[in-house]
Amino acid sequence: MFFNIRETRLANVVLVRHHILRPHQTPEETISRGDLHPDAIHLGAYSDESLIGVLSAGPEPFPHKEVARCWRLRGFAVYPDYRGRGVGSALVEAIISLLRARECSFVWGLARVSVLGLYSRAGFRTYGEVFDIGHVGPHCTIVSQLRESNVDL
Repeated sequence: MFFNIRETRLANVVLVRHHILRPHQTPEETISRGDLHPDAIHLGAYSDESLIGVLSAGPEPFPHKEVARCWRLRGFAVYPDYRGRGVGSALVEAIISLLRARECSFVWGLARVSVLGLYSRAGFRTYGEVFDIGHVGPHCTIVSQLRESNVDL
């Protein structure tokens, strides 16, 4: 299957988030403050011209420890028919590459337990215990150090 990863508009991202991750919310309710940050990155995976997956990142402090140049991943979603075909891994790899170019030191996010393996293969590890998010399900905080630092996560 051929697909490509490219930057996309937030308006495209929120429609996919709504359909896949949070159907109980309106698309607008899936927008976070970080999504609106001027440096935020919104990536889409496209097969032909169909948007099949999304992932966003924006600068946001890590809530458990003070870390410089920290970004948060948000809204990672791939349509079910395209899962298991490398789309999710390609999105994570692409966003990490962009964050390294922006001299990001740490990346964190809240990941559904069902995709922890994908994040682990991309160099992330869990931080803390599994917790439940209301209508969404079990999650874990994930972290990845992209640059040398004297902060140990």
